[in-house]
Amino acid sequence: MDKQQTGKTSKKWKILLFALGFGVVLGGLLTAWILISNTKTSNSVAKVYQHGTEIYAVDVSKVDKAYTYEVKGSHGERNVVLIEPGKISISEASCPDQVCVHTGAIEAGTLLPIVCLPNKVEIKMEGSLN
Repeated sequence: MDKQQTGKTSKKWKILLFALGFGVVLGGLLTAWILISNTKTSNSVAKVYQHGTEIYAVDVSKVDKAYTYEVKGSHGERNVVLIEPGKISISEASCPDQVCVHTGAIEAGTLLPIVCLPNKVEIKMEGSLN
């Protein structure tokens, strides 16, 4: 075998090993994301925070009928929190990007919060009512 063929074979192995390594890393990240997003605890208490201060708490496992709770800011900002049996979401917001609305509902035990950065509102599922 001459040097040119050896070089081509070596390059093919490098590409194959790189692709395999990339696939393993990507698969690991995807698995971690799925586990984190689907991981639930027994927490069923949703707590609403504004500027880092708890302003409202509800045990969503005990909600029988959907209702809303309005969060108003000192500069006219507004979020409408929709509380439903077993879940909570932001249904309306005065923020320009609407990320908090598009996040959708979180259920009892969900670890990931709903966050509205422009309005400084956050909703987390936590352990108990204070």
